[in-house]
Amino acid sequence: MSGAKETPRQKMIGMMYLVLTAMLALNVSKEIIHAFVSVNESMVATNKNFDAKLEDTYTKFQNIAATDAAAKQWYTKALEARNYSDSLVNYLIDIRSDVILKTEGKKNEYYYNEETGKVNMDSLRNVPLTEIKVLDDYSTPTNFFLGEGDLLPGEAKTMKEKFALYRGDMIQLVKPRDSSQLKIGLRTDGKYKNPESGETLDWENHMFSHTILAADVVILNKYVAEIRNVEFDVLTKLMSYVGAETFKFNKVEAKVIPEKSYVFKGSEYKAQILVAAFDTVENPDVRYKMNIDSLTAAMMANSIDVPGENGVVNINIPTNGLGIGVQKFAGVIRIRDPKDREKFIPYHFHTEFNVGEPTAIISADGLNVFYKDINNPMSISIPGVPPTDVSYNITKGKAKIKQKAPGVYDVMPTGKENEDIEISALATIDGKSQVIGKKLFRVKNTPPPTPIVAGYKGGEVLAKNTLLNAKQPFLEAKLLDFLFESKELNFTVTSYEVSVSAGGATTTRKYQGNSLNEELKGTIRRLNNTNITFQKIEVDGPGGLRTLTGAVVFTIN
Repeated sequence: MSGAKETPRQKMIGMMYLVLTAMLALNVSKEIIHAFVSVNESMVATNKNFDAKLEDTYTKFQNIAATDAAAKQWYTKALEARNYSDSLVNYLIDIRSDVILKTEGKKNEYYYNEETGKVNMDSLRNVPLTEIKVLDDYSTPTNFFLGEGDLLPGEAKTMKEKFALYRGDMIQLVKPRDSSQLKIGLRTDGKYKNPESGETLDWENHMFSHTILAADVVILNKYVAEIRNVEFDVLTKLMSYVGAETFKFNKVEAKVIPEKSYVFKGSEYKAQILVAAFDTVENPDVRYKMNIDSLTAAMMANSIDVPGENGVVNINIPTNGLGIGVQKFAGVIRIRDPKDREKFIPYHFHTEFNVGEPTAIISADGLNVFYKDINNPMSISIPGVPPTDVSYNITKGKAKIKQKAPGVYDVMPTGKENEDIEISALATIDGKSQVIGKKLFRVKNTPPPTPIVAGYKGGEVLAKNTLLNAKQPFLEAKLLDFLFESKELNFTVTSYEVSVSAGGATTTRKYQGNSLNEELKGTIRRLNNTNITFQKIEVDGPGGLRTLTGAVVFTIN
């Protein structure tokens, strides 16, 4: 079958298959190049962020070295790390520019000016991948990095040598005991293999053989990131030597940091007392005494000794024996003199805190009652306690309570009218929940609304047109002079009766809804000096349907 002659149709199908295969290959190539562009943009952004972070760290190190003679030797080594790193980064940027220029030639208007015939090197050094026109070329970049035989060695060999030199230079900047802890990349001594043939490859061929220009640019930017990462690790390690070998303060100040400035009777006042610049290896000697402004030498014997840990002293003062109100205390922190370890340097401190009786604030945001059939907003707050540590408990009565936010609730009574609901406020203090206060609320039915016809409450003498031309809804039911505010307090008239007396006879008709229909309009047009009564008005609202007991009476002239 393989030797059979193909028909014209088979030849056409074969040709179409080849074209389709070529198109698919082109699409994959475009997708791969687009992926390299995206990765490169992220790499460039990462390198910029790293540069800013490094610059900030160098500034901090410089400030330390300006006031600490022992830190200067390590800052000098940090500057060496910067020089080594900048030199290698600039080299990589230069060869990145070279390979782009050699691959594209002087074709790119982004960095080449045809009028002057010159290349703008700044533009070339910063050209984004989106501006390069031959990203899929691999022939020129391969020759650039691998060379063209023994007579013309490639740039990859030089790069490999510079990486090895850089690694050695950076390692010797730190102490020998720390050299093995540094995470220095830029490795070129791995075991590499061709994924297709399985043959062993050196680093140069593994990285740059038949690699397109887009990939080469990404690889070079990746190595820039590795260099900055090494630089940061070395810089951080050098800075750590300063605190380990010196014990000098350019400013020393006693500080009292309270855990909270408001405490309840029966709980403890807690605070941290520390020196702004302190030694975590040696704990300071701390003593304090209540109700004094300054701890003198004569008071030391009767003062309270507070142990410390890691250079920080945590002070706990029980409040059971204290009164209500402002409580003050004073003390001293003593640390060893770094010039004479047999002497102590004292730093005095004093502060105060407030002790109050446990109180709770519980309020119904509408009125001091809870109304049935609607949600009654309620707030619970306890001075000195965060809202997230405040809760409630129903200790009497029945109600459904829904939390809307920390300390904010909706209360729906489920009991009978005139029953009491008792709410207890709870606070979580030092991990324990305790009742801080209680309050009673009376349950009331929502009051009946007032019927309103054509905007009037009744008792008026009205012209016919006043009723006939009234806006809809014709009948309404509203709570007048009711101070409780709630979006749920809405009533809708569902039906009503109308009574008219004329000629000694009274007729009554019932109407559905809340509008003025055509039949009732005809009745009103026939009235003259006659009373019209709106009664048995049924409304739908909180609690369901109800019939209002009042009536609205007008005289029509």
